[in-house]
Amino acid sequence: MDVEIPIELWSQRQRINNALAALRNAGRQDPAELYKTALSLIRIITSSDVEELISEMERVANQTDLSAIFNFLEPLDDSLLHAAAYYDKDSILRFLLYYVPDRLLAAGTRREGYTPLIAAILNKSSRTATMLIRRIIALPVEDKNQILRMTDKVGNNALHTAVRGRLVNVVGHLLNEDMELVYQQNADKKSPLYLTLESEEPEIREVLFSLPLEPLRIQGLPPIHGAIIHKRYGSQRPTVVNNTCRRCRKGSATPNLL
Repeated sequence: MDVEIPIELWSQRQRINNALAALRNAGRQDPAELYKTALSLIRIITSSDVEELISEMERVANQTDLSAIFNFLEPLDDSLLHAAAYYDKDSILRFLLYYVPDRLLAAGTRREGYTPLIAAILNKSSRTATMLIRRIIALPVEDKNQILRMTDKVGNNALHTAVRGRLVNVVGHLLNEDMELVYQQNADKKSPLYLTLESEEPEIREVLFSLPLEPLRIQGLPPIHGAIIHKRYGSQRPTVVNNTCRRCRKGSATPNLL
């Protein structure tokens, strides 16, 4: 079924398609020039709107291969996609998603290893996080959930980050798409389940501990440890205790109350 494209978005795409054609037959671009142009475009993303971004792309199209800019990540340790996601520029992100290669959805920054999705969640950019989740799930590949499960350099996946940021809607959206996220541990051996017990957001605890959990799959520290340490003796206590006790009976964990 054909999807109707809004006239404004169609016009934006036409303008960039024309700009892309300007250097279609150009040779290899100077990396220094690519860096300079990409940096200027990222600055526009952080402070302006999609119209100004497109106008700047049209202006530089005769000197710079825009297709290379859409692919550009190093040495910026960032990309146009990361910037739009982080600064919650949903109109810019919607536009960029039509042009950037799908591989950038899985690209981590060099220093911290943040994917565009994790970058969006870090800055509590719920709109762009939701757009990225939908785009990832729509990818025509079998292992698309692997992109959702990607972690930063300290082992936090998108759900770890959303729990820490208290983004209830993003937590719910991620869990609707991939339950595996809830079991993964980070470098501190804490799963998102454990982190909910450190959180001051009771709604997130309610969401995670109302799930049909499989206790043997929980990686890292047992949630009961967090419940005891952080004195979470509310409505989640029976679930935490029962799940951990099942793990103990199976020999997979020994509660250490200290």
